[in-house]
Amino acid sequence: MLNEQDYQAGWTTPIEHPVTGNMCYGGAARNVRSWMAGGNCGVFNMGYVSAVNALQPIINSYQEQLQTSQALNQQMALFISQMQASKSF
Repeated sequence: MLNEQDYQAGWTTPIEHPVTGNMCYGGAARNVRSWMAGGNCGVFNMGYVSAVNALQPIINSYQEQLQTSQALNQQMALFISQMQASKSF
C-alpha cells in the first residue's frame, strides 16, 4: 500500500460510485470522495467547518453573555434617563 495514511483516514477504502453504482478502490475511491466533498477546495474547507463546529459551544456562550450584557446596558440606560427626568433643576 502506497499511502497508508489515506487508507487509515478512509479516503481510499472501497466506495460505491454514486452515479454508476460501480465499486471504486484506491485512488479512484479518493477521487470519488473528493468529488462528493466538493472537490479539493471542498476537502480543504471541511477542515475549517470542523474547526468552527468545535468552537461553536464557546461562540454560543459568548453570544449569551453578550445578549445578557446588552439587556443590562439597556436597563441601565433606561434607569439613568428616568433619574435625569425626575431631577429638578
